[in-house]
Amino acid sequence: MVEARASQPCSPKFFNSNTMVCVCNATYCDTVEPVSLPDVGNFVKYTTSRGGQRLERSQGQIDARPGASVGILYAYNPSVQYQYIKGFGGALTDSAAINILNLSYAAQNQLLRSYFSEEGLEYNLIRFPIGCSDFSTRPYSYADRCVDDFELKCFELAPEDTKLRIPLLHRIMAHAKRSLSLVSSPWTSPGWLRVNNKVLGKSKIKGEPGDRYHKTLANYFIRFLDVYAENNITFWALSSQNEPITSLFVSREDFPSNYFSPQQQRDFIIEDLGPALAASHHADIHLIILDDGRCHLPNWAKQVLGNSTAAAFVSGIGIHWYMDYFTPPGPTLDITHRLYPDFFLLYTEACNGFLDWDEKVILGNWERGTYYSKNILMNLNHFVTGWIDWNLALDMEGGPNWVDNLVDSPIIVNPLKDEFYKQPMFYHLGHFSKFIPEGSVRVAFTSKCLFIFCPLKTSAFLRPDGIAVVVVLNEVGKNLHIQEQSTFVYYNKVGFDSFPALHRGSLQMSERFGIAAGGGRPCSPRNFGHGSLVCECGADYCDTFEPVTLPDPGSFVKYESNKAGHRVERSEGLLLDNPPENENLVLKLKTSQKYQKIKGFGGALTDSAAINILNLSPKSQRNLLKSYFSAEGIEYTLVRVPMASCDFSVRLYTYADVENDFDLKNFSLTDEDIKMKIPILQQAQAVAPRPLSLYASPWTSPVWMKTNGAMTGRGTLKGQPGDRYHKTWANYFIRFLDEYAKYNLTFWAITAGNEPTAGDIIFYPFQCLGFSPEHQRDFIAEDLGPALANSSYKGIELIILDDQRVMLPYWAEVVLKDPKATQYINGIGIHWYLDFLAPIDLTLSITHHLFPNYYLISTEASTGSYFWEPRVVLGGWDRGSKYSHSILTNLNNYVTGWTDWNLVLDLEGGPNWSKNYVDSPVIVDKEKDIFYKQPMFYHMAHFSKFLPEGTQRIEIQKSGSCSLEFSAFLRPDGSAAVVVLNRSPKDIPFGISDPGVGYVETIATADSIQTTDEEEEEEEEEEEEEEEEEEEEEEEEEGRKERKKERKKERKKERSSYININSRSKEGVKNRRGRRRRRRRRRRRRRRRRRRKRKKERKKEVVILI
Repeated sequence: MVEARASQPCSPKFFNSNTMVCVCNATYCDTVEPVSLPDVGNFVKYTTSRGGQRLERSQGQIDARPGASVGILYAYNPSVQYQYIKGFGGALTDSAAINILNLSYAAQNQLLRSYFSEEGLEYNLIRFPIGCSDFSTRPYSYADRCVDDFELKCFELAPEDTKLRIPLLHRIMAHAKRSLSLVSSPWTSPGWLRVNNKVLGKSKIKGEPGDRYHKTLANYFIRFLDVYAENNITFWALSSQNEPITSLFVSREDFPSNYFSPQQQRDFIIEDLGPALAASHHADIHLIILDDGRCHLPNWAKQVLGNSTAAAFVSGIGIHWYMDYFTPPGPTLDITHRLYPDFFLLYTEACNGFLDWDEKVILGNWERGTYYSKNILMNLNHFVTGWIDWNLALDMEGGPNWVDNLVDSPIIVNPLKDEFYKQPMFYHLGHFSKFIPEGSVRVAFTSKCLFIFCPLKTSAFLRPDGIAVVVVLNEVGKNLHIQEQSTFVYYNKVGFDSFPALHRGSLQMSERFGIAAGGGRPCSPRNFGHGSLVCECGADYCDTFEPVTLPDPGSFVKYESNKAGHRVERSEGLLLDNPPENENLVLKLKTSQKYQKIKGFGGALTDSAAINILNLSPKSQRNLLKSYFSAEGIEYTLVRVPMASCDFSVRLYTYADVENDFDLKNFSLTDEDIKMKIPILQQAQAVAPRPLSLYASPWTSPVWMKTNGAMTGRGTLKGQPGDRYHKTWANYFIRFLDEYAKYNLTFWAITAGNEPTAGDIIFYPFQCLGFSPEHQRDFIAEDLGPALANSSYKGIELIILDDQRVMLPYWAEVVLKDPKATQYINGIGIHWYLDFLAPIDLTLSITHHLFPNYYLISTEASTGSYFWEPRVVLGGWDRGSKYSHSILTNLNNYVTGWTDWNLVLDLEGGPNWSKNYVDSPVIVDKEKDIFYKQPMFYHMAHFSKFLPEGTQRIEIQKSGSCSLEFSAFLRPDGSAAVVVLNRSPKDIPFGISDPGVGYVETIATADSIQTTDEEEEEEEEEEEEEEEEEEEEEEEEEGRKERKKERKKERKKERSSYININSRSKEGVKNRRGRRRRRRRRRRRRRRRRRRKRKKERKKEVVILI
């Protein structure tokens, strides 16, 4: 049996309603363990109840026959199948987005994971308003700026899209394990298209289908889909209009709506919308009609789908639940399905608290969850394929809603306490969304009931993986016995007002239970003839790493990559008590000698990197980002972000190119930020289990600030530190941080400027801004430092130099010896390109000893950068070894972190506007929708995955001659890590000795790198030190005794003629003292023996990770 990861229980809170909510915040939120299969012959039950259970898992045995006390017997018949299931979800309205973003970033992630991740409900449907809805804070459309703009030249997304919903969608996509299907629906259109010339109110489109008003409306939808596609968001379906007829009955005149009769909708689809979609890049999108109450069925379907031309463009029928009580499902849903079986039925909106007399938000109300379940079960049993809730999250009043049309939601946000409440509705929805994935099919499930009526609501399904799922709702106030019978029979007791999902597998198909836990996917190798291989990844497959786990007691684990083809490959061996006699090379750890703490490892998200990531399909993009940032990948924690353009952009630009704009009134981020880098950063944060530390570096200032009036070439800032040019440049940093903060992206650090010495080179070909160390010192002291200190970013870290290490220690001495500048500075950034000119001990080590309170961090490195080198070498092992060599030598000389250059490049090593192509750990082939993970990628993994932030370098000593390169670390969890690089073409046997823990005998294979972790016992270290001290004290005592004896002998010689009449008594005293000394020595020996015994016993429990 595969054990599921343990779930975190609900943190309950009561609001004087008839049940409770579960409270979540930034640090804690209840989770649902991933669905796991039971042992053969058992079943699993997930229960939510009025009594407080929330998707609680239990297990029982499958009986061969029904029990005698069973009151209801259900027969499960998978041979009779009905509709396929699309899925379940909710709507990301403006209001939902506002409420989510009103939480702290950590709490936001908790909420998104609760809905979309494997530990949550695993929603796969998201409804998305086109423009405003009533759940917005203002009325708007995307073409309001220009009247009669029939070519839609003024079409543009609103801030609600670019700053709220699009970033959230990217983060949701990163959290979701299942594929998401987005459904878009318009509430209204630009006012100039409507009869009343307003966005609001009861009105319809001017003219008739086929005219320019209707064609413009159709193109309005296409433009919406186009712009979202540019943001890497595609839609599964489009509704032609939200509530096209019910809006006529809304009493509010300021409600956003467009009226369509079924005949008008039919003709609009035939003449305008259908052809527009067919002629666009969105021809495969599913068009949904109605999107209103089911009381309009089957008449609406007859009017639209009865026309073969209209039906050719249509895929399904959308339904709202608000008037379900007027019309039963049989005369509406069943008849519609029988008449038009090829068109799916999908519930697209539902919520509680919508009636005028309803209380809007009732925290913890159980009945509202029951309403959801009853409605879903009823509709699924009448051919509905999916069910979408209304707002994903609302505030304590049920808004915001600019027309005060407040309602309830499964999640209610309390921003003042930075917490949110999961209501019973949330868990009721979970019983469908989590257990009935897309592709499941409803099957026959008939009952034999011994009661006058059958009080249970049920539905049964066969999942794509061959597993049966039964959902049961008990509304009555007593416990009931239930059994399900088909090939296999379940027996369980359904609790009072409870709601279980029964989940079982086939006894005849035991291989269905053969789920591998925690194993990584192997590399899909490809050899380009450059000495080693790459691992190929695409939309459907990518190699992954298994989580780092400790081995069995008394054994060790080794992770190895080598030229021959291993990629972070895990192996195990036995831990030895002592090294073999013939061991020539031993690496001995000394954990008591500690050096610098590690910040982390990562790469740069340049414009070029972002372009290459977005050139892949969404699934391939997700695999790439997970490869870098997730627990299944190499767990990068550092991301360098250029401020505006660099050479790895496709154009030259800054954020303030309007001349002499000293107030930065025209400062604005570009599409490279808003549409590329920001969404990718949000997705990276969402998949990363460790916090990401972003840091930004500017390449150049706007040209009107520079002495040479150009972004490239020799030039620096005009004027002197303290003047308006320098203060404006300092405020430029602040504005950059402000704009990114609007997207919930905060920075750990900034550098004062990328490669400031480049700006002193005549005809320098890339963007640059020259600074001498004196100039940088004064700019920080007078401008940048005070600007940061007086802003909301005074906690951000400031890094100087960000250039070649050959400049050290001189640069540091000039800047850091100035007390005014020093107060604002935290670290020193270095690049690797001229390392061959400057020995590391004469640069980094000296700098560290001169300025030990300022960290050293490597901020840029890449291979293929020298003019004589080939740019991209697919599978080049030596380039990976070069990375590891640099990292190890830097770490051994007090560097705290190492940042690669471009995360991703294309097959040429670009794009790069100046054709300054280089290599990268990941190379994208956009034509094939694949990417290649190079040896550099896996070399980076041996550091980034095993040395998390807070790790500390420790002493490691070698015995014997050694061509290996190595470094050792103590991780925050108390385990030790050793990284060993063998750059020679032969295998080298060696050992790792950790006193008090054990000995590892292993081999560094030719051209390989391996990483070791081992648990440390601090108590053993203390005992060893204590034992050594005792032995030293004993030796000193013995020495004192010997010296005392010598002195006594000398005195005896001097007094040889003296007769001591008390000689007998003195002899007795001497004997007593000797006995006491011998007893003390025996006690010490016994203590040492006991410690050695305990130590030996503990050795058997210690595990080592290599």
